[in-house]
Amino acid sequence: MRNISDTRRREATVDSQHWRGTVTAAQSGDRQALDEPVTGWLPLVYNIVGRAPNGHADVDDIVQETMLRAVGNLGSPRDRTASGP
Repeated sequence: MRNISDTRRREATVDSQHWRGTVTAAQSGDRQALDEPVTGWLPLVYNIVGRAPNGHADVDDIVQETMLRAVGNLGSPRDRTASGP
């Protein structure tokens, strides 16, 4: 019988590899590849941001700014060894 943590670890590795490939393609200018993280992240960002200002009218602006920064930073990966996780 497989260990659940082993299965999750394998799934996380596959997911991580998929996202690396998607981000690399987006960095190279593939517009379709850019749509995938935006589509995947947008509901999460709305969920998190929507809780903070208690339904404030600025939620859309905050989400838009967050997404623009996330997409804008895809082209400049940071060195995780220098700045931590």
